Amino acid sequence: PEFEPPWPDSANLCRMTLQRLDRQAGAQIVARVAGGRALPSELLEDILARDFVVLENGIVGIVSIDQAGRIKWRNEMAMTLTGLPLYAGEPFLSQFSDIADDWPAVATRLVAGENFRAECSCQSVSAEGAIRQTRLQLAGQAVVQGGELTESVWIISDVSERYAAEAQMKLAMQRQAELSALRSRFVSMTSHEFRSPLTLLKSSLELLRDYGARFDEVQRAELFD
Repeated sequence: PEFEPPWPDSANLCRMTLQRLDRQAGAQIVARVAGGRALPSELLEDILARDFVVLENGIVGIVSIDQAGRIKWRNEMAMTLTGLPLYAGEPFLSQFSDIADDWPAVATRLVAGENFRAECSCQSVSAEGAIRQTRLQLAGQAVVQGGELTESVWIISDVSERYAAEAQMKLAMQRQAELSALRSRFVSMTSHEFRSPLTLLKSSLELLRDYGARFDEVQRAELFD
């Protein structure tokens, strides 16, 4: 039945759409929570008989893809973050040009028990209609039955702030290295400028010490000047 909130509308509140999960999506989530361990059929049926809901406007995108790497289901946030429609039946990973791994290689890693992670850049549209560049992290986990990949669940997270902070840190480190190199060149150049007159003075003193008796007054004056 439809739920009508007893509290009045407020600018600080927003309405979010909740949907029931179908049986297949529910079984996928159960398998993920169970860590890939097989559950007794009676227990699985009891769990699936309960009400499962998915938060359509959550803070992360959720995508379910089949064994061929094609989209089965996605929530609204997945489309919002990626700026893509993510139609059912379309290949998933190939829509992200930054991800070089092809699906067969990714599927092999998922079946081996690895949790695949990758980052990519996308353009998304804000609620105000402004286009912005975002950095996303895609994390996939497999549902394996009988040693075969049946499907996988992918979480899409916005890591733009972390990515920007890392870029600023790299830039700061680069500037620090440039300043260090500049300081070293300055010290080397300054030392050379100081060494040149000192070398000349030392040479003059050595000449006076070794041959002073042979020089007349004019020659000695030239050495002192």
